[in-house]
Amino acid sequence: MRNVLISMLVGIAVANLTLVAPGPFDIDSLPDPGLLSPEELAEDLGVFRTALEEAHPGIYRYTPKSEFDALFAQIASELDRPMSEQAFYQALNPAIVALRCGHTKFHPERNFTTPYYYGLDEQFPLVLFVTGERAWIRADLSPTPTIPQGSEVLEIDGRPIKEIIDQLRTRLSFADGTALASKYLELSTYWSAYYATFMGSAPRYVIAYRAPSTSEVQTKSVSAIPHTRLIAWQEDQLPPQAPLEWTFLDDSVALLTIRSFWFESKAVRFEQSLRDAFAEIREKGAQYLIIDLRDNEGGKDAFGALLYAYLTDKPFRYYDKIVVAQRKPYSLGKHVKLPFYFGLYRLLISKEADGSYTWRHHSNLREQKPMPGAFLGPVYVLINGRSFSVTSEFAAVAKATDRAIFVGQETGGGYRGNNSGFFAIVTLPNSRLVVGIPLWGYYTAVPNPQSSDGGVRPDYAVERTIEDVLNGEDPELDRALQLIVAARGANR
Repeated sequence: MRNVLISMLVGIAVANLTLVAPGPFDIDSLPDPGLLSPEELAEDLGVFRTALEEAHPGIYRYTPKSEFDALFAQIASELDRPMSEQAFYQALNPAIVALRCGHTKFHPERNFTTPYYYGLDEQFPLVLFVTGERAWIRADLSPTPTIPQGSEVLEIDGRPIKEIIDQLRTRLSFADGTALASKYLELSTYWSAYYATFMGSAPRYVIAYRAPSTSEVQTKSVSAIPHTRLIAWQEDQLPPQAPLEWTFLDDSVALLTIRSFWFESKAVRFEQSLRDAFAEIREKGAQYLIIDLRDNEGGKDAFGALLYAYLTDKPFRYYDKIVVAQRKPYSLGKHVKLPFYFGLYRLLISKEADGSYTWRHHSNLREQKPMPGAFLGPVYVLINGRSFSVTSEFAAVAKATDRAIFVGQETGGGYRGNNSGFFAIVTLPNSRLVVGIPLWGYYTAVPNPQSSDGGVRPDYAVERTIEDVLNGEDPELDRALQLIVAARGANR
């Protein structure tokens, strides 16, 4: 009976690997909390801190308790005056960032699908491509667009762009550990949202820029736009695509693109699609395989292990352990929403000799077997900052075992694992800010951990330019093909 219950719980938990949000809100129907009193702020901070300390499995994974204690004391000292919801969100943000956990969610109750939280009608109207300390214009969405694509932004409202990038980057939490490439991608995708949240919004913005192929600095004032205009532009850039597909670049090179490890359609199954892909790769005699995992933010964790099983002829380990914060019930009462099976799940948590708590019943903790007909030739994996969660777990195991050559940018997901699984949803009672806390701390089975706590790093780093972005170039794929040409020459 115990094994049956464990199997049921694992199946249910795996089906809940992504944060399941409540039904859509009508923003206009929610009351404006106005200014929150110091007493209300203190109560919310108490719930916020208790939630992280009781439920988060990796609260001290990257930041020691002493630093968190000092951080919470600093936040508490700032709550001595009435605050707006936005100001309180800004005040709590450093604690979220200190987790260094890309799966922890923090947002107003009224919005959980995009980071457009504040200044919705007065968004910055330029879409930027951000890399390092510089930013270029991808599109001018203002009502009367006049700034050309490819122009480099030098200042916004008199503030140097480097200063703004540095400030916004330190406010972002979409990364595990010290991973950095993901933050630049996040700014490139949602610059206007984060600018409004942390820098403020206005009816107009003054831009100092340098147009392409000139040295002259120009200044223009541009009108703000509603956030819906930005969302519509982003949706136009991302037409629907299959989560998994494969093609052959020539007689010896196969390209397998996996955009997600989460299949929403019951008619198309990941297992069958992957089986079909490797069967055709084998039938056509491909000698080299490129796997494109860029912008793949994860999904069902078993699928990462399955992908690796198609690339080896040896048994392998995938997870080393899965840690949980505690076994006793949380003290959060009505402020927390948990999966319906949580009470039964909690009874099956194990206490280890060192006093820690673990979940021992995940299939990926067992030794994994290779799949029949696995591809054993050279493998090149394309990664970037949005290679996250399950994607980075697979990449970490493949990197640690030298099974693939990685091309691109550092993954946003951690080399040594992440905090994810299913979630506790905590709503702060006065501000109605919501914290989504992952309940499992995954540790990948990597025998040669990197010296840092970052993501999976590429063997061949490729940095995109604004010209690549505007011209639709693919420098990561081009670099992988160059490596294959070199390998062919060396093997002759």
